[in-house]
Amino acid sequence: MAIDCLVIGGGVIGLTTAWRLAQSGMSVQVVDQGIPGREASWAGAGILPPGSPNSPDDPLTSLADRASRMWPKLSAELHEQTGLDNEFHRCGGIELADESTPNLKVEEAKWEAAGAR
Repeated sequence: MAIDCLVIGGGVIGLTTAWRLAQSGMSVQVVDQGIPGREASWAGAGILPPGSPNSPDDPLTSLADRASRMWPKLSAELHEQTGLDNEFHRCGGIELADESTPNLKVEEAKWEAAGAR
């Protein structure tokens, strides 16, 4: 059987891409050099920041914002379709300032502008 799409990488992004392609009717094969989900996805420890304090023009800022807003729905959809709980929880975090943070108020304003509470 011929495949329509080959996805290289079995982490969160690769598997989600393959899943969405399959939902659209494509036949998909996923390949990974190791155990799926044990490279960048594993190293990231499931941390999904609420945004990025970088410039709004920085592509990472846009990506982090969109991912943060989309993940709860995707998580619920995965749970509904598979019965598996990926244990997504919105729990917050702590950003610590040190001597490399000269103005805490400026840093706070950047995070608030990125949508973090």
